[in-house]
Amino acid sequence: MVSSAGYLIDADESDSLPQMTSSPNSFIRHFVAALLLLSLSLPLSGAMTEKEYTAKYAEKLKKLYPALQISIAGDLELTIKDGKAYDAKHWLDNSFAEYRAAPENFDEIVVRYGKAVPQRETKAINPNQIVPVVKDSAWIHETYACMKVSSVAEVTDYVKEDICDGLVILYAQDRGDTITYLHEEETKSLKLSASELRALALKNLQEMLPKIQRHGSNGVYFYSAGGTYEASLILYSWIWDKENFDLPGHPVFAVPTRDVVLVTSSENPKGIAKMRAAIEENYADK
Repeated sequence: MVSSAGYLIDADESDSLPQMTSSPNSFIRHFVAALLLLSLSLPLSGAMTEKEYTAKYAEKLKKLYPALQISIAGDLELTIKDGKAYDAKHWLDNSFAEYRAAPENFDEIVVRYGKAVPQRETKAINPNQIVPVVKDSAWIHETYACMKVSSVAEVTDYVKEDICDGLVILYAQDRGDTITYLHEEETKSLKLSASELRALALKNLQEMLPKIQRHGSNGVYFYSAGGTYEASLILYSWIWDKENFDLPGHPVFAVPTRDVVLVTSSENPKGIAKMRAAIEENYADK
């Protein structure tokens, strides 16, 4: 399999470096027979769901910073205000992924990630921390609606790129302790074209990801890569080329939970049925 800073692990490995796609749009449209992107999260045994985690995180953060106005904008999303100039989103994706791995460390995780809240808006964008995040269009509409309900001073457009019907790439800055989705106005100073921004984000994420692991058999596989950016794996054509995905037809993707990508072949009806069943089961449990 292919190896790099973020690489694919399977029974076989190769020393050759991967080539990243320069145009995820054409790759997705050509190779994806069907894409089912669902923002779901299944709780681990004894662990909190996204909704429960968000509520408890907000409660503890209010105790740490009583002067701030902290409200829940959605699952894994908080709105933070200070009554003056500070008015921002606080995303819990990274901290939740860490919590899922070690639920017993919840208090320490909130304290550590919470330190970024007061000074977050004063930091300039670091181009080396920009990453691509795949979301469905409904997520964007819901987020804009939450901003308006929360009386955010100005609802500006996210930096985004349509890749197929109902699916977009958002660009975010991952500082390690927080993920901040970028807005068009604040990225003008970078002076990057859309293609340059995409290439930079793909390069950054590839260097940031842990080992990309593939599991499964009988033509149905699932991929994991740290628990936060699995959906973004579909943007890397080298993962799905014949060297790494040697199946007939085109790859069919599903993201039934936030930390797993399911893949099968367009010519594997049993595999597609199995993925659909998994998605329906997850919806029923949610």
